[in-house]
Amino acid sequence: MIVSDDSWATFPADMLPKLFRVVDAAWQEIVPVVESDPSDRPDEKKKHENRISRRLIVKMREKAACWPLHIDRIDSQQEILDKHSEIGGYIDVFIARHEPDAVSFTFEAKRLNHRNSQGRWSSEAGPYVTDGMSRFISGQYAAGQTTGGMLGYVLDGDVARAQTAIEDKIDKEREALRLRAGETFRFSAVLPGTDHIRESHHELDQERRFIIHHLFLANHNSENGGRN
Repeated sequence: MIVSDDSWATFPADMLPKLFRVVDAAWQEIVPVVESDPSDRPDEKKKHENRISRRLIVKMREKAACWPLHIDRIDSQQEILDKHSEIGGYIDVFIARHEPDAVSFTFEAKRLNHRNSQGRWSSEAGPYVTDGMSRFISGQYAAGQTTGGMLGYVLDGDVARAQTAIEDKIDKEREALRLRAGETFRFSAVLPGTDHIRESHHELDQERRFIIHHLFLANHNSENGGRN
């Protein structure tokens, strides 16, 4: 169980490149079994996201042990307790190392570019921004830290289209997201030259800035798959 306080230090910047490569390598192995789900119901959407995340975590654990990425935990659906000892949410992918110091990294996962049973396509950019990114800005996730991550499961494989839709939504929500002036996405400074990774920079207050790393993972089973 995780308490939402400042007890976890920010994940070391020099470990982020290997962490993101572990995510990518794990994704390549689970993509053949990533199934579509036509449901539009919020509870079914979340179940679908969680199934994908659990499969990803199993492979991430394998890759982290082999590379090695010196971490102690990669877990799914970790509870966050608020100051009143109430459950304040669930972290989709939680990564932690306990020695030599306690550090952690949080990923929130959302499915993108979804087509329902009637054939209607939706970018799902709204939930990605307002139910995903916003949790880092509010301090619900990664409280007291300086970085966090979003995993976008791009169900039709069209990463460029997903990124464009999210950029448009981010621009509309820039005040709430406390974006730095004139910015939406930047190219990744962690893994330069990777088209499927972006980052956004947020001014939470005068003392605290926060970076969200966005990893867009393409479903290779779709007709657009692999364009990441």
